Amino acid sequence: MTEQEIFDKVAECISRTFRIPTTDVSSQLTAEDVDGWDSLAHGMLMIRVEKACNVRLPSDIVGSLQNVGNIVREIQKAKGSA
Repeated sequence: MTEQEIFDKVAECISRTFRIPTTDVSSQLTAEDVDGWDSLAHGMLMIRVEKACNVRLPSDIVGSLQNVGNIVREIQKAKGSA
């Protein structure tokens, strides 16, 4: 899975979770940029992301992800493509 494919899947998950256009999702997007992105929503988002990318991220990593770019990089690492 390429970085772009991972990003596209993450963007789609963010779009579905927060009802924003995928075009509004960038690598620099953070929870502070999105209405309703709190800790509970973050957990739900990460479940969607893990399912969409067929990957399981360590729970200690999930809470520390600062932006979309970090999420994509951690998925790449978990899939062995980083």
